[in-house]
Formats: sequence, C-alpha cells, structure tokens
Amino acid sequence: IINGACQVAQRSNLVNAQAGYGAVDRFSVVSGGASRFTLSKNDGPGAQYGLPSALKFETTTADNSVAATDYMYLDTRLEGQDMQRFQKGSSDAKQYTLQFWIKLAITGTYVVQLFDVDNSRHVVANYTVSSTNWEKKTITFPADTSGTLDNDNARSFEVRWHFMGGSNYRSGTQQTTWGSIVAGNMLAGMGNAVSATGDNFITGMQLEVGSVATDFEHRSFGQELALCQRYYQALVDGGTYRMISFGSIYAATELHGEAKHFVPMRANATLISPTGANTLAFQRSGAYVTWSNGLTRNGGDVYNTYFTRDGVTMGTAGDIGRILTWTAGGNVALDAEL
Repeated sequence: IINGACQVAQRSNLVNAQAGYGAVDRFSVVSGGASRFTLSKNDGPGAQYGLPSALKFETTTADNSVAATDYMYLDTRLEGQDMQRFQKGSSDAKQYTLQFWIKLAITGTYVVQLFDVDNSRHVVANYTVSSTNWEKKTITFPADTSGTLDNDNARSFEVRWHFMGGSNYRSGTQQTTWGSIVAGNMLAGMGNAVSATGDNFITGMQLEVGSVATDFEHRSFGQELALCQRYYQALVDGGTYRMISFGSIYAATELHGEAKHFVPMRANATLISPTGANTLAFQRSGAYVTWSNGLTRNGGDVYNTYFTRDGVTMGTAGDIGRILTWTAGGNVALDAEL
C-alpha cells in the first residue's frame, strides 16, 4: 500500500463530496446515497506509534435512513504487477495480512474487503471498533488459488474499508473465503458509521504477504512522494504567479508548453487545469496575456506531457516566455490514477 502513513497530500481537501480523491494521496471515498464527506490530512495516533498523520474523512451529511442500494467505503487501488508476490491463482498462493489504525465517531462492527478486479472475486472480514479513540486492527485473509492477477499496470486489486451499506449488501452470508462477487454476501452484520455527522480517521495501512503483521514500514517522505507521483503530480501549488513551464507561441493564437514529469507516471496522464476567469497567464518580454479556459493536453507519454492553449491572442509567432498561474487556486496537475 502506498502512502499508508498518510504523509503525502498533493491535492486540496475534498469538501462536502459524495466521492473522489482528496488531500491524502492514493485513497478515495466512494459512496452512494445521502451521505457527504470532507477529506483532509489530519493528526494520527501520535509520534509514539510513528504515525503522526492520518486521513480524516468527516461525515458532513449523515445517511441515517439507508436505502437498499446505499453504500460508503474508502479504498486504495493497486496495479496487478505489484501484487504478484501473493502468487494469487496458483497452488502456492499466499495469505494476506492487513493492519491499520482507525478512529471513528460511531462504534460498531465494520468490514474490510479485498477485491480482485481482474476475476470479480472477493473476500471480506469483520472488525469491531469499541471506542471513539484510536484502535489498531490486524486482519489475516486466506490465500486464493483461483484467479491469477494480470501482470500489468492496470487496476487489478483493491482494499476497501466499508462503513455503511444497504440491505442489498447485507442479505446473505458473509464471504469470509474467496469467491465470486455476490452483493448480498458482502456486509452482513455491519453497522453504520455515517448515521450521524462526525470526525473519522484512518492511518497505518499496510498489506503484507503471509499471516504475520510486521512493524509498519516507514519510508522516507521523498520515497513516498515519488511513489505517489506515479499516479498524480501537482505541477503547482495553487498560489499566484507559480510557473508551470516555459512556453512558445506557434501562431498568434496558439501557445505550446511542456511539463516534464518528476517521475515516470503509470500511464499517459490527464491534464487538470483551472478554467476560472484569468487564472492562467503567458508572460513574455515586457508583456503578459491572461485567459480563463485552461490548457489542453495534445501529446506526450509517461515522461512528458505536452499542452496547448488555442483561441487566445498571445503575441507573435516565435515569442517565448513562461506559462504561470495568475490568481490563487490555479491548480495544475497530472492524473494517472487507477
């Protein structure tokens, strides 16, 4: 699991949202129903555990009248090529041991699910939150001799922490051994952590081969940041006058630029840029032009992303300068998430 100690937070907070990535890298909230959440980086259980940071997922709108199809979980998504050590689908398949620290506003029984995306197989396990203070959980899941994971850079595997689910997911017998996806066998007996507004936290997520949980592996911040940047790279921090790249005018209304990736990305990235009024600018010798319709990706690979802005008079063909944010909130990023 990447960023299990919640050190890296390249994104802004996700505020009052139903789903998406926010703040802490590599973890997203996924929900259906009335509940809404704010995701932010916050304090963990403390320095004595080596975990000063956590993902806070605050319930801002409760769902205390759960419909049959309602659900809410946090997840992290993993590439198939990074899961080969578990030897899934072979006669030598290995067990999975997951550890994490959790702090919930509402105590009760909750569910963690391992989801094999390639073969639509899963296994789940219960754990109990008995207080509103930090608690450490360790769960061992069985090996799976069926369903080989693809050895590639696509989404093959997910770890999902479930906190609410409707009757469609609770009607059967819980799937505590690996098997095909049957919705009703997923969340039997689980409580509802989003039945009221409140603050919830998770950190220290680690998934290991075998039946023994070892001490949490503390990677340096630089190592963790580079691992996260394979999936998402913030090119600027959202402040004013932050340089994105050098640029050149190909034609009077056509500006070109290039972002060299900090590390190679998982796949060709989607370019995220602001579209608010006068959020970006091209600054050249003694003059500048601002605009409000963002940037468009027009090529590149896992090492570089090329982009353009067409339709705004920038200057004279051949002019060079710098492309930068002009107002606060001008977030520019590259996204290759699974």
